[in-house]
Amino acid sequence: MQLSCPMPKFDFDTINLGHGSGGVLTHRLLNSGVFTVLENDLLNEKHDGAVFELTGKLAFSTDSYVVSPIFFAGGNIGELAVNGTVNDLAMCGAMAKYLSLSFIIEEGLKMKDFWTILNSIKQSCDKANVQIITGDTKVVEKGKGDKIFINTSGIGVLHPNADIRLSKIKTGDAIIVSSNIADHGIAIMSKRQGLEFETDIKSDTTNLNFTIQKLVDAGAIPMVKENCDSFGHGSSSENTIFGSVKNAINPELVGGGSSGGSSAALAAGLAPLATTSDGGGSVRGPAAATGLVGLKPTMGAVGRNFLPRWIEFSTQGPAASTVKDVELLAGIMYGDAVGDFLAVSKAGINLAPRMPRTVLACRTFRTDVDPDIEAQYENMLESLSTSGVTVKRIDSPSNNDTIWNWFIISTAELTQSLRHEEHRWDQLTDYIQSQLRFGSTVTLDQYIEAQRKRHEISAKFDSLLVDDAVIVVPTANARSWPAEGPLPTFAGTTEDPMITLNTPDSNLTGHPAITVPMGLDDHGVPCGFQIIAPRFEDGLALGLAAHIEKIQPWPLTAPGYSPFAL
Repeated sequence: MQLSCPMPKFDFDTINLGHGSGGVLTHRLLNSGVFTVLENDLLNEKHDGAVFELTGKLAFSTDSYVVSPIFFAGGNIGELAVNGTVNDLAMCGAMAKYLSLSFIIEEGLKMKDFWTILNSIKQSCDKANVQIITGDTKVVEKGKGDKIFINTSGIGVLHPNADIRLSKIKTGDAIIVSSNIADHGIAIMSKRQGLEFETDIKSDTTNLNFTIQKLVDAGAIPMVKENCDSFGHGSSSENTIFGSVKNAINPELVGGGSSGGSSAALAAGLAPLATTSDGGGSVRGPAAATGLVGLKPTMGAVGRNFLPRWIEFSTQGPAASTVKDVELLAGIMYGDAVGDFLAVSKAGINLAPRMPRTVLACRTFRTDVDPDIEAQYENMLESLSTSGVTVKRIDSPSNNDTIWNWFIISTAELTQSLRHEEHRWDQLTDYIQSQLRFGSTVTLDQYIEAQRKRHEISAKFDSLLVDDAVIVVPTANARSWPAEGPLPTFAGTTEDPMITLNTPDSNLTGHPAITVPMGLDDHGVPCGFQIIAPRFEDGLALGLAAHIEKIQPWPLTAPGYSPFAL
């Protein structure tokens, strides 16, 4: 892992009994390490306790962490200790505010290992917006511990809508699991001495407090976690652990990516709402392929403090069967985010649905369009004109250069974020491996030039998106391809389906974009109609989407499925 700050120079390489005695060595360890890394106003008092004020009903939780090994696939004991207590409080319906932190260290622990753990604790605290305000450090003799044990206790203010207790569970209640069962346990077990075995499974340690708070704010109940492409990077929702996601309309075809699992669940009626990710079309591509509505917000409208930031223009977005439901979920997801430097205040986003003055129709941004898809696109434009909407034809403000620059930036940043796992790249899908190999060849000059062209492309879109105008274009120019077997050839020259999507352009520029169903191809598979609005005017995209839904209604779920049947 990358340390958040360099380790100071100590005159010792390992921790000894004196560091837990409460004397000079303890103070040297704390003052040069713990207090420096975890610094905050309350901890700076360096007192045995902390004095603070909280109002309202409180939740309190404590846990001790004795995992072995202390470093495992997906994390280490430090971040586990923070996230474990933060999440325990979240499951009580409270946002963690303050934590205590106590170490029991076995004599001989390497100082560099302690420093790595300490930095991971700091990073986890920052992500969860929680502070360490008191604690303790003890050292035990060699053989009387297992490198390091950690105790964390936490306190937080209870959400007014929360009433979560074991006594409220009744016979017949559904049990909802937030992630795959036993990922953490298997990740630990796979590295234990005497039990070591090969596995791709990583610990799922992460903070859930922000996600839970926003959902509880709105009275929602989290249901399931769905499959997607590895690292959210792809167009087929395929990974080496769970395989590929099938299209709910036609299981012989892909369901799009990367948020194909969410779209499949929505189209099959398993849930009414889904949060998705979108770095190049991962909300809109799967939604278009399954007859759903999917919104990629203005860059920064949805905070990314609980998302893997594999590329800078990735974001979360809502998906649902109706525009109204997407609007509802967007109202929950949009807003300020702690720790995300790209976050835009909710007050700066015009989310209220309203009709655009002009619809600028662009046949394609790049490749030629499948005749069936183009026919549905023309029918939609005619329906809009008949309903009184002003439609004007325009030439494409984008081209192959756009997708090329998106490709350079996204693969370079993905490669950099996974550099520490390079020894395991061969365990990923062939598609992801090809992206990583390419990203490894991107030079700094190429990256800087791509970022410069990115701003030129953004300016072209800005020049068109004035006076409440929106751009409409097919979400994808090609049909969904078979779920099994090699990728077909697209656009006559490439096997990468990304080039057939008209979605990465708005990721590159930061503009909001929504896809709505516009019809079926001759194989009975839906195709999408994409609306791109000015930055911060997400309501223009929602307004036209709602109008389309009114003049051209669409089924809530795929044929053969019952709405929201769990």
